[in-house]
Amino acid sequence: MLRYNFRPSLVDHAQIMILVRSFYNCSDQDHNFVLRKLGVFSYATIKDSDRRLLLRFTKGYNRDVLEWGRIQLHRRPLGFIGVACLSNDPVQQPKDYDRIVHRFDNLISQYESFLYDSRCIIVGPENPSIENLRKDIIYLPITELDITDGFEKAVADFISSLFVILESKRVEKISENFERMVMPSAPCEQEQTISDADTRQMKRKCLGRNKKILADLCLMAGLYPESLVHYNNSVEHLRNVNDYLWMGAGLEGVCAASNIMTIGDQALKTSRYTRGLVIDQTNIQINVTTDNAFEEQLRNMTILDDNGMIAKYSECLSCFKRFSSTGPLEMESHFKFIRALIRMQKKLEVAQVIQCLLLLPISSNLNEVEKIDFSSVLSSIHEQLSLHRKAAFYRRRAAMYYVQSNPGKPALAKAMSYLQEVCPSYKLQMEQPTNVEKKHDSNKGWPSIQLIILLDMLNITRKLGNKLDSVRLLCFILERYGDHLNPETHSELVDLLEEFSDDTSPLVNETKDDVVQLIRPLPIIRDFAAKRLAHYLQPLKVKKAESDGPFIFSALSSKMKKDEGDIIWVSGDVSEVAMVVDNPLPAEIKVNNMTLITEGTEFEAHPATLALPADSGSFPFMLLGTPIKPGSLSIKGYRVEVLGISNVVLLPEPITVEVTPMLPILKLSSTLPRAPNSSSLNPEDKHYQTLFTSANLYRGHSCTGQVTLENAGKVAVTKLDIKLNKPKEVNVIFNEEQVQKQLPLAPGDSIHLDVVIMPEASWKLYNNKDKIETMLIMSYSCEEGEQGGYTREIYWVTIIKVMPSLEFSNLELFEIERQPDLCLICFDVENMTSISMNVVCAVENNDPETADISSFSTLLEDLDIVLESKKKTSVEVSFPRISLPLPPKFKRQTIEDVYEKFVSQSICFKWRLKDTNYSGVTYFQNLKITPEMVPVLKPKHLNINIRVNDNRIKDGEFLPIPKNSMVCISVVLTNFHELDIDDITLHVNPYQRCHRSVEAMNQLCLPSGIMNKGIKKLCPGETFEHSCGLFFLYEGEFMIDISCSANRKFGTPTPKRQRAFAIGENVPGSPPPSTNGDKKMSWSTPLSPGSVSKKLKYHEADFWAQTFALNVK
Repeated sequence: MLRYNFRPSLVDHAQIMILVRSFYNCSDQDHNFVLRKLGVFSYATIKDSDRRLLLRFTKGYNRDVLEWGRIQLHRRPLGFIGVACLSNDPVQQPKDYDRIVHRFDNLISQYESFLYDSRCIIVGPENPSIENLRKDIIYLPITELDITDGFEKAVADFISSLFVILESKRVEKISENFERMVMPSAPCEQEQTISDADTRQMKRKCLGRNKKILADLCLMAGLYPESLVHYNNSVEHLRNVNDYLWMGAGLEGVCAASNIMTIGDQALKTSRYTRGLVIDQTNIQINVTTDNAFEEQLRNMTILDDNGMIAKYSECLSCFKRFSSTGPLEMESHFKFIRALIRMQKKLEVAQVIQCLLLLPISSNLNEVEKIDFSSVLSSIHEQLSLHRKAAFYRRRAAMYYVQSNPGKPALAKAMSYLQEVCPSYKLQMEQPTNVEKKHDSNKGWPSIQLIILLDMLNITRKLGNKLDSVRLLCFILERYGDHLNPETHSELVDLLEEFSDDTSPLVNETKDDVVQLIRPLPIIRDFAAKRLAHYLQPLKVKKAESDGPFIFSALSSKMKKDEGDIIWVSGDVSEVAMVVDNPLPAEIKVNNMTLITEGTEFEAHPATLALPADSGSFPFMLLGTPIKPGSLSIKGYRVEVLGISNVVLLPEPITVEVTPMLPILKLSSTLPRAPNSSSLNPEDKHYQTLFTSANLYRGHSCTGQVTLENAGKVAVTKLDIKLNKPKEVNVIFNEEQVQKQLPLAPGDSIHLDVVIMPEASWKLYNNKDKIETMLIMSYSCEEGEQGGYTREIYWVTIIKVMPSLEFSNLELFEIERQPDLCLICFDVENMTSISMNVVCAVENNDPETADISSFSTLLEDLDIVLESKKKTSVEVSFPRISLPLPPKFKRQTIEDVYEKFVSQSICFKWRLKDTNYSGVTYFQNLKITPEMVPVLKPKHLNINIRVNDNRIKDGEFLPIPKNSMVCISVVLTNFHELDIDDITLHVNPYQRCHRSVEAMNQLCLPSGIMNKGIKKLCPGETFEHSCGLFFLYEGEFMIDISCSANRKFGTPTPKRQRAFAIGENVPGSPPPSTNGDKKMSWSTPLSPGSVSKKLKYHEADFWAQTFALNVK
């Protein structure tokens, strides 16, 4: 039992103490029920007055402290309330009532020496079978939860009765005759009267003590200013006679009165649920003359400020310190002073007073219960000062007193709760985990102190028999504070943990049924992340076709796009969550029933079990589960059982996974041989489950194969699209309708697809490669997957090793005389196989981007040759001269690259190996076009196109013409050069081998129109057409030269001279053309046939000509 009050305050001096005790069948529950109702009334207001009575209801009191009520009146209970319980049996209730009345009368007789008034509260059923005729008995139904008006009036009457007696005592003390005063005495003193020692000093001491008692009565009666004046007068009288004990009590009264007047209404409300009573004013009159000196002191009264109160209270403590028997007063005064200083926010002074309190002799004479309460109060005081570590020190000391005083489980449980409250002050994180990964940062706080707290908690849990809590603390100590343990303690804790681990019986807590979790979840989890399905199982979202409407830019458009890194799982497929586990303990741990905690769509978690050796380090691990239905799945954390403790660990942020409807699974097989090392791929690889096949082909050869698609899933395949990885590179030919006819593909069924690998057209793109890789992408889905917009993909890759068939070397290009449309390509071709082959060389225009040349393939003839194994032969190919456009700048190509690609794709060699089924097409390879070769491949700068009687005539062609008919000749000139061609002269010159002069030809044929035409300029790409005619008078073979010449080099400025114009045109400043009497046309001197042949032979750059023959019959 407590002998001292460690929670006093200065407000207690003004409170009327009312003792509430239970008797006669009253349980603690009923006693607390009444005490809670009474505790609502914390004060009473007197009508028509500013006075207030402060009330304090208490259920316990120490008789040893009661004796000190002689010197401080507030220590004595002035009122008494007894609480009894009535039986529920109506027959028994009258008997109980009689017994209650009798016992209540006996009970109050024990306190009649100091009690003012008393009441009895009977708790019972709502309608008792008793008749209450006594006013001092209050009946309270147990069913009344709220405070009724009747109960409030009964309590108000009781307080009013106490106030009347208190006021009468005050008035009596004021009107008391000085000669008849009794000397008040403390418990350690003997009672004296003035007659015993009729001296001046004793009279002043008696007066001072009675003034002190009068001040107590005034303070309790709500007359705070009057009490302060009486306290001051008392202190002055007692100071003069060196009565230090009573002077100290008076000084404390001065501080109490000043404190109450300073805080004002704060003293009335002890909690937010309290309220006041209203009582009537008394009619007691004071029959004494008015003391003018007292009235003057009352008017000039001043309340102590903070510094004044500190000074007065310090003097009070020094007075109490003079006596060795004033332990309770001195200790309680220290606590009152501390709480007053806390209100003033004087932290340094509080620390000094606490230090003095700890040095009191009585502090070392406390029993175990008092030590616990004493330490708890000091802890709460330091909490109010925000000195958390100091508060934790005293709270831990209280916990240790609990362990030492009472080894019972309730005391141990209380000590455990105290130690748990200490943890935050020492930065010891003992809360349940909310995340997966916790890095080993430097520990906050002092590890040595934290370790002491943890070992104390471990000791208590073992005494309580809580094995789960013991394992929880053991794991945390060894994992976090293993480096701070001495070898002996470390070994003991490891042995203890292994003992718990080897225990076959389930670990339970004996004193509580709460769910226990490890402080730090084991094993340590890092890199907790949902894992994507294998690449061949990943569902792909089908992109919707974009709208043809107008484009509207929005800054939010980028945020509205779905993150490509989102995880997508499929219903019915086993999914994985990857993590790294670590056992930091020096002992092996077994992990059981580790499962995922999810929310959202239905999900089946697969339990996992593993054993981790001591100090295992990082170890990869997977948690598996199967989504059952489509929808959104949120992974909240995981549940794990370690050492018998089931832990629920939540992630700081849940992982959201989208679950698609169930999708089929396709597996591929082929008639082609598998590629080497294709089966050693890691499941994480993109091409895991991709079908890899291989083929060895001669360059230009094609092969056929068949691929089988088997549905290994649980739903039918309703959609199957097959496409090439690079659609422009058609290296595989297949008929997709062959597959579409066999859909839907039920689970377990298979379909076949025939393919052609490396057809002839594809060798144009892969002509120079020794290794080729083809890929077919097969996208498939089911009916539900199509509705959700999801599909899967699987690949078929064929690796082709190319073996040489034909090789080309020694390339040369030449112009062909009198064939301006063609050039001659000479090269060597070699058979690289071990078998003879028949080779057909053909030239054809296969590039749609080239210039349009009509009848391209008819210009050339195929060459058929036979090549023996490893033999070489020379080949000459006539190739058309074509003008190709310059490549765009962004392609970073030259005109040489353009011609190189065109020539290599236009010359093909169709070959067949003798006595075999091997055949193929090889295109010109290893071709290197130099800048010097480009003019040979390009057309002449000026192209001449001749038509005779609307028939196209080639250079050197022979055309029959009937006699006596007009021959119409049309010449079209086209500039294929990049620059302008200026000052061009066109000549049409007919002749015979024996008659070549102009005069001779005038006798054989008659010209019609202009035979020599001058052209000022032809721009690049521009054409010029000129027409004329010839009428042959005689039969025979005639030759016609069509020649053009430029009078200056291309790109040079035109000189300031007279240009050469066609004969027959009038040029300003030149003589007119001459005419004779027979009106024959005069001829300018054209080039002779020999000169034309000479110029063509030496490929003069500014001369162009064509010759054809006419057979006139």
